[in-house]
Order: sequence, then structure tokens, then C-alpha cells
Amino acid sequence: MIQEIYLKRAASIRKEYLSTQKKTVDYEKSLKQLVGLIDNTSKDLDDFLGKLNSNYVNDPEEAKQGLLKIFMDLESEYNITSKSIDNAEEVIEKLKKQELELFRDIKQRYPEMNEAQIRNEIQSYIDKLKLS
Repeated sequence: MIQEIYLKRAASIRKEYLSTQKKTVDYEKSLKQLVGLIDNTSKDLDDFLGKLNSNYVNDPEEAKQGLLKIFMDLESEYNITSKSIDNAEEVIEKLKKQELELFRDIKQRYPEMNEAQIRNEIQSYIDKLKLS
């Protein structure tokens, strides 16, 4: 039987994984908002092109500033979304490393156990904590 200290580490990894998984719903919403913003930006660019073609905007500096504002708004939203996703990827990578270290520690402590036995015991403990 695996010592509880190892099982608690597994449960901690699982809790953090579940928390990160819940956040992915928020990341999905952010990505959908970004897609919407890209669609709006496309419309804004079409409108701006129409203004240029109809000579409504004829000052090159004004045209440059108008385009710059459109692209800066898009870039700002992209950077926010990208940072959130990057943070999630970092957490997932950290969890993978912790999982591998835990498995290595358990295997070193209990060399007579095979992977299936280790997995079953940990899964049983996680089920008991209702972290499945």
C-alpha cells in the first residue's frame, strides 16, 4: 500500500488539474471574443477602406492614425488572450513534471508495484476524495 504522503501529492496534482480545466472554459470564451473582435476589425477595415475610397478621409496622417487605432485595439486584446493561454500551458507543463516526479518517487519507494497497481491505488484514493 502506498503511503498517504504520496497519495496526498497525487490528490494535490489532481485538484490543480481540475482547477486549470475549469479555467479552460474561460479561455475558450476569450478566444471566441477574440474571433468576434477579428470579425469586427475586418468590418472596421472595410468601413475605413470605404471612407478612403470616397475621399471622406484624405489626410494621410489621419488615415495612418485610424489604421493604427484599429490594429492596436486588436493587438491589445490578442495579447491579453495569449497571456492567459500561455499561463495555462505553463501550469499544465508544471503538473506534468510533478506527475512524473511523483510516479518516479513511488516507483523508487515501491519497486515491486507495476504501473497498473500504482495507478489503481492512486485512482482509488482520488475517487474516495471525489476528485474524479
